[in-house]
Amino acid sequence: MDGVLCKDKEPLVPLNLPPYPIEDIITGRNERYRKTTEIWLAKYKIEYKNLYMLDIESYDWQIIAKFKIKIFNNSNANIFIESDKKQAEYIASCALKGKIFTFSQEGDLILIR
Repeated sequence: MDGVLCKDKEPLVPLNLPPYPIEDIITGRNERYRKTTEIWLAKYKIEYKNLYMLDIESYDWQIIAKFKIKIFNNSNANIFIESDKKQAEYIASCALKGKIFTFSQEGDLILIR
């Protein structure tokens, strides 16, 4: 979510607002921010079916990436967009399916796998 739908840092500034509903939003944000996150998504009219949030407090990129991989592998999704290049490359190496994207320094979407 951060770095894809909104800028990576607080305050949450919209970045890429999808014109269609999203099946799954998988974020490394801690579960304690669920209400704030849901309010922000509603404010910007981002429709989604599932919001998956990390249930532990962690800033370890591998823990966060493994959480995202687990959810993605068990979802119906075939596309994963990750703003952090290191996580995107790790997700691409471990995901069992789909296309994994990240962003270039210019903000263009680039295919990792």
